[in-house]
Amino acid sequence: MKNVYPLVIVPVSILVPIIMAWTVYPDLRKRHRIILFYLLVSGCINLAAIILASKSMHNLFLLHFYTIIEFAILSMFFRDIIKGKFITGFITCSIFAFTALCIINFVFLQSLDKFNTYTRPIEAIFLIAYSLSYFERESRTDHELSWVNNPVNWMVTGILLYFSGALFQFTFSNVVSVEVSHDIKVLIWNIHATLVLIMYMLFAIGFHKCKN
Repeated sequence: MKNVYPLVIVPVSILVPIIMAWTVYPDLRKRHRIILFYLLVSGCINLAAIILASKSMHNLFLLHFYTIIEFAILSMFFRDIIKGKFITGFITCSIFAFTALCIINFVFLQSLDKFNTYTRPIEAIFLIAYSLSYFERESRTDHELSWVNNPVNWMVTGILLYFSGALFQFTFSNVVSVEVSHDIKVLIWNIHATLVLIMYMLFAIGFHKCKN
């Protein structure tokens, strides 16, 4: 029962932003649909991980490939919302460079049965930087919409809170899985699950703001 929250409640909560997006789908712009696609991919991979775990099968390999996909999708989101020739080119190059780095990591450095603690923090740092860059540019731009009525602001806030909050766990997952007690592991994974839940709810609010 202790695992109900991180293994059932939080994964199922992904349906909240997905359903919200579906109800306003005609009003979604490209940037919003990228986030919806991200949620659908995340949900499918998470479901696959849960199924494999329930059959006592190895599922950490999914995280290595998910990291590549996640970074590519969210980078495309930021490429759409952060305007500028340089930043657009930089983000495009970062997708290819990061993909190559991930492949090198699981082939030569961290096998598919270990947490990818080299590449996952790098992904987080890039996405944190993109988020801060977006907000910095937004602070210098006049908009017709107020901050709270801009859907993208809620979505970027979700991304920023999740990846900044989970950066420590991304970095030390392999150490934690071996060195700390079971109770501490449960606490850490519950904190991670809460960060995921907050991100999903902020996405849901963002989709709600897309209406009309």
